Amino acid sequence: MRFIFTSIVVFILTSGHVLAHEDFYVTKVFGNVTTRIKTGFDYEEINNVAMLGQLAEKLCKALKYSEPVFLDFIHCYVGNCASGFFISYDNVNNEYLKWSGNPINGDAIVVRQIARHFQSQTTLKLLEYAILNLKHIKSTQRQISYQKGYYRLNPNSIDTLAIKRILITPNSDLLNNTLKIRIDRPDKDFRYGVSYYLQNNRYFVHRNEVVLFDFDNIYDFKRTGNLGNWGIIFDSDSSFYYAGGLSQKSKRHVIEKPLGYKPFKVEYIGDGKVAIYFWYWKKEREEDEVGEFYTVGDKQRTLIYLTGEDKLIQNLNKLLNLVLLFDNVKK
Repeated sequence: MRFIFTSIVVFILTSGHVLAHEDFYVTKVFGNVTTRIKTGFDYEEINNVAMLGQLAEKLCKALKYSEPVFLDFIHCYVGNCASGFFISYDNVNNEYLKWSGNPINGDAIVVRQIARHFQSQTTLKLLEYAILNLKHIKSTQRQISYQKGYYRLNPNSIDTLAIKRILITPNSDLLNNTLKIRIDRPDKDFRYGVSYYLQNNRYFVHRNEVVLFDFDNIYDFKRTGNLGNWGIIFDSDSSFYYAGGLSQKSKRHVIEKPLGYKPFKVEYIGDGKVAIYFWYWKKEREEDEVGEFYTVGDKQRTLIYLTGEDKLIQNLNKLLNLVLLFDNVKK
């Protein structure tokens, strides 16, 4: 018990946290397809976008389209946001789209999405439409530019209602065949243990090729254990599953009142116990000589997951109090 207590304390002290941060871009190139995601922390969505880029490259090859394609993803990682979808044909070096290290020189099909999670079916459907209707998109944008009569920072996108119609139309056979292609999580060092792949717009979690779960979203993914061959898979920002040895899999565990805003930190602390740590915003009620007021602060929270019992301890403070009480009784 004392070893576990010490491990938890060390884990908290070494987790590290920086209040101030800036959003950043991650750019990858897959043939004629360039992907860029703007996000705030090292979310699993970065790997998801890389898998979407690989699928997009395969769709381009099937459609025999070899000109540049730019898939631009704006990740809404805090709170709720309305999804946005844009299709255009633009000079990627303009003031709105350019960035340092841009591998595209000149015009490209641009598919921009704003969302909390990006789906393969949505991405491929928008790209397929853009390739097959490129002449229409180009002519529509020329008309917009002429009518406006001035330079716009925002790229000219086809009509929003048209994009909504695109997304609700049935998939083409080509699109369905492309979605069937298996794309593994980008992980050059992966040899064995727990991982996942994308197929048919779903994510299949496996341990040594034995499928344990399938989800429509993976919010966060952490390997743990002595050799990193176990896994904690978050299907949302407030729930997770455990994938262990010998194809062991847990029930779904729901985290009470998470309100987290950055990826989880997961650490195996020995004896079949895993610490799950995250930061969240908390609104607290306080009083001073003027009266009652509320403050919003940055808080930390640590959970303990017992792999053998498949049990989640939500309140670490109670656990630590019990440890201290046990030590005092022994003395």
